[in-house]
Amino acid sequence: MRKAGPASESSPPRSLVKLWRTVVGVVGNDHDDGITRPATTTVYWPVVVENLWTPGTQVQRSLGYAIRNDRFGSPTLLKEIQQAVWSINPNLPVANVQTLDEIQAKSMAQTSFALVMLSIAAAVALLLVVVCTALHLLVAGRVELSGDEAHYALYGYFLDWSYFDHPPLVGWLQALILPFSDSDFALRLWPAALGVLSSLALFRLTRTLFPDESPWTAFVAVALLQSALAFQVFSIAMEPDTVLLPLSLGAAVFLLRAVEHERASDWLWVGVLFGLAGLAKYTAVMLAVGALLLVLLGGRTRVLRRPGPWLAVAVADGHGGRPHFRSGRGSELAVEAGLQVARETAARLAAGATVPEALTAAKQFVHEGLVASAHWHLGAGHGPVGKF
Repeated sequence: MRKAGPASESSPPRSLVKLWRTVVGVVGNDHDDGITRPATTTVYWPVVVENLWTPGTQVQRSLGYAIRNDRFGSPTLLKEIQQAVWSINPNLPVANVQTLDEIQAKSMAQTSFALVMLSIAAAVALLLVVVCTALHLLVAGRVELSGDEAHYALYGYFLDWSYFDHPPLVGWLQALILPFSDSDFALRLWPAALGVLSSLALFRLTRTLFPDESPWTAFVAVALLQSALAFQVFSIAMEPDTVLLPLSLGAAVFLLRAVEHERASDWLWVGVLFGLAGLAKYTAVMLAVGALLLVLLGGRTRVLRRPGPWLAVAVADGHGGRPHFRSGRGSELAVEAGLQVARETAARLAAGATVPEALTAAKQFVHEGLVASAHWHLGAGHGPVGKF
């Protein structure tokens, strides 16, 4: 009964505490503030009631009637209703007459406007992403691979669970490109695509965190991301962080949905994305720490008693487990490639080449050697082996 009392009082006056009210029925939720808004807490009182919130008799002077009739579009229906009311009391006015369609349209007006604004904001954000991605692709074909990019691209020729101190996902993704092309532009297609996914995931995450804010808030978030220098680098160069960013943002979206709705499908996606993030960069373990803090500090510890979070843990851990933290083959590959680049650079410098020329030639030499070794089989060639 306290929720039904006046806003300034937490309980009825002391003189009325002993009065009891009989509940004669319970009805479904009434979305009085609009279809899209939560149902308001409502108690329906009789038209005439004694000692409600103050001593004495209170009378409700206005009533609302809902009339169901197949003739709602008839011009004579309203006149017939007025005549029926006035036959009882000619002094009673009949006002604020609305059809159900009119009430629904008025209730949905704000939602319809919000959807229009969301569509405009999403379209502008998408346009911004398309323009930035076009610029990224334009730069991608004009600037040669950095040392780290070339290093990660080599992983694609030797698939493994890890490479020295790096997890394998960056190499796995490049392995999908290398059979078609090993050009600088081709090896930078993934960063451009992952940059687009990061922007889309951030837009969705912002809408999830701030559903009641203007849709332009999500656009501003995407614009700020696109303006960051580090993001521009990650959208051109294939680095572990390039892969980690969209996976982290996507995992955050599904984590919020899983905690809120506790659906098994959301928890499954949390596990998949957390596991892939771990295969992108080992520091992704901090995502699990953040998820645990969200549950504990957000007062959602009840979800830990459900199977959903443990399903996510099982799926995330099943992406590779212990083996992808060590790999002798990957370590040997990284060390040998680095030493070979150093030896070849020194040889070129001794022959009179400049430093840029020596480095470029050394990288090309090692690259050709690794490509050739990927397809080399003992006894199947024409010898001698020219690389390594």
